[in-house]
Amino acid sequence: MLTRLPSADGLAAFAGSRTARFEERVMKAELEDILLVRVPNSLPECDIPVPDAWLMRYEDSRALSEIATELGVEYSDCFAIQAAALLPPLELGPLAAAPAFDTAVEMYDLKQEQPTFVPVRRWEEDGLYRFRRADHRLVCQILREGSWHSASQERGVYLELDRLAIEPRKNIRWFEEQGKGRERVGRLIVDWGKPLPDLHRRIAVMCTALPPEFGMNHRTITYCNVPRAVAERIAVSLKQELGGRED
Repeated sequence: MLTRLPSADGLAAFAGSRTARFEERVMKAELEDILLVRVPNSLPECDIPVPDAWLMRYEDSRALSEIATELGVEYSDCFAIQAAALLPPLELGPLAAAPAFDTAVEMYDLKQEQPTFVPVRRWEEDGLYRFRRADHRLVCQILREGSWHSASQERGVYLELDRLAIEPRKNIRWFEEQGKGRERVGRLIVDWGKPLPDLHRRIAVMCTALPPEFGMNHRTITYCNVPRAVAERIAVSLKQELGGRED
């Protein structure tokens, strides 16, 4: 997909799987029509390498749709803004089976300074739990009023924050960039123990098409170039208030 980046001074990004045939088409177009900007991956080395980001400069956004068609990809005017407007409210997932009687279960403890899963003997109280199913797959599930519900770890954390009504609900922070005309664009910050769910994270990443920054000192995850309107939609969807520098 080719999509414009919000408030990015004429930059669009390629997102998705890049096949060898697609790369050949882009290389050919680069020689003729487009100006490609390759941004090297800055994350630490891992088992699965993260590819470089491909950005493209443009002068007239009306030409992007034609360029996408020529390259054989989909075009989205601005995925981050469009998808943020459609974010659904946080809610419990579908019903799920309870863990087997003799299963080792961990419960997510939000009361610790660095929230994490801790072993528990029983799973009688409401909360977010993690365990291995009979197929050895590690899963997270929510227990509410005696019923189990499917949940990713990230969604489960925010469901727990909402259930416990921990105040203030400012686990998602945003503060504006410095510079004239950049007051409505800024940095979106969450803690390691409270990462964004998948769709929310994709939206935040596609404000730059670059990986977030991981702060080792304060154990935070920072997404750059996020419009305040997008940050507010992410926070509201997760039943949070948007915090600021002081939070």
